[in-house]
Amino acid sequence: MTPRRLSGLAAVAAGLFFAAQGIFLLEEPRLDHWTSSDNVAYGLFGTAVLLSLAALVALGLTRVRLLGGLGWTGLAVSALGLTCLEMTAIIRIASADEVLDGPFLFGFLMIAVGYLLVGLWAHRSRTLPVWSAFLPWLGVLGAVTLQDAHGAGLWMGAMWLLFGSVLLARLPQSDTRQTSGRP
Repeated sequence: MTPRRLSGLAAVAAGLFFAAQGIFLLEEPRLDHWTSSDNVAYGLFGTAVLLSLAALVALGLTRVRLLGGLGWTGLAVSALGLTCLEMTAIIRIASADEVLDGPFLFGFLMIAVGYLLVGLWAHRSRTLPVWSAFLPWLGVLGAVTLQDAHGAGLWMGAMWLLFGSVLLARLPQSDTRQTSGRP
C-alpha cells in the first residue's frame, strides 16, 4: 500500500470515528460527573486521534523530498498536539475523571497550528488544492466553536472524511494500478 493511499484511508477512518463520537455525544450528552458513556466518547475520540496522526505521517511520506521545513514543522507540531490529546483521553478513561484540562487544551492549540502549517505545505507543494489542504484545520476551528453539545465531532468527522476522500481521489496512476491488483 502506498503512503498516499494509507493517508487517505486513515483520514477517512478518522472521519468516521470523529463522526461516531459526535453522534454519540448528541445522543448521550456529557454530564457534570463521569459516567460510563464518557468511556465510549473518549474511546472513539482517542481512536480518531490515532488515525489522524497516521494519516498525517503517511501524507508526509508521500512527498518526503518536497516536505521541507514548513511540512516537517507542521507534522511535528501536529504530532505533539495529537499525542497530548491521545494521552489525555487514555488517562481520562483510566482515571474515570475529567483530568488534565491543560494538556487537552494545549493539544488542541498545537493541532490548530500544526494543521495550518501542514495545509500551507500541502498547498505550496501542490500535494493538495487550496480548498482541501486546510480541511483538518477547519475541522479544529469548527469543533472548538461548536463544542460537543452542538456537533463538534460531526463537523470534525465531515472535514476528515472529505480530506481523506480528496487524498484517495488524487492517487497517481501508478498508485491506482498498484492498489487495484493490475500489473
